[in-house]
Amino acid sequence: MKHLETERQPNQPVFLQQSWQNVLFLNYAIQPEEIRPLLPDGLELDLYNDSSAWVSIVPFQLKSKLPFLKTSFFNTWQWPIQLNELNVRTYVKVNGVAGIYFFSLDANDLCSVWAARTLFSLNYFNANIQVNTLGQGQTEWLAERRHPGQKKSRFRLKMKPGLAKISVNEGSLTDWLTSRWRFYAVNPKDKKTIICGTIDHGPWPLYPADIEILENTLLDDHSLPQPEQPESVYFSPGVAVSAYWRQPLSKLS
Repeated sequence: MKHLETERQPNQPVFLQQSWQNVLFLNYAIQPEEIRPLLPDGLELDLYNDSSAWVSIVPFQLKSKLPFLKTSFFNTWQWPIQLNELNVRTYVKVNGVAGIYFFSLDANDLCSVWAARTLFSLNYFNANIQVNTLGQGQTEWLAERRHPGQKKSRFRLKMKPGLAKISVNEGSLTDWLTSRWRFYAVNPKDKKTIICGTIDHGPWPLYPADIEILENTLLDDHSLPQPEQPESVYFSPGVAVSAYWRQPLSKLS
């Protein structure tokens, strides 16, 4: 996988500064032939060691401020964003550069869902997502999609992070699953144009986590196999993220 600084930090200003907090990676090994038919044209499935394909469910909490208005009389007015989010993603390449394709991104903020769908062509959906702090260090996630015309995907999970930090070696599966600097989407108005978004952040501080999945329809709702348990689980208290404006890539032939 390519980790070129020019790819992580495009020659353009940062669009958003964000904080991603309480991030959980649930990683599922799925046969490549189960994923390939579900990808848009132009996206190549990325395989770890040229053999294994992966899908991850990633719940997290996001804080940000969107620059909204600037005039000669006022400083930039910023729209504060604070939401709970739940992603289903797989690992792809375009022109040899690794990134992520999102099957879905559920969030509990209607304005953010609309903005992300409109500005970045991402598969965002409105959902009711609650994060509850339980006793003895446990956290509970409760999510149900409520987007018009979409299945009411459901996700319920209890999680308790471990104390021993995971050592992440470059080139390891853990590094491959978490060190991703691009996402790819398809322009809904022109299916032959692939859109690329770029982010940058420091290394993830990762910890093991004990989980109890109480309900999960997310993979099945995307016509993916639904294993009972993920192959691996990582928890991170979070990172600060710089997000850049999207860029259209060359049209497909």
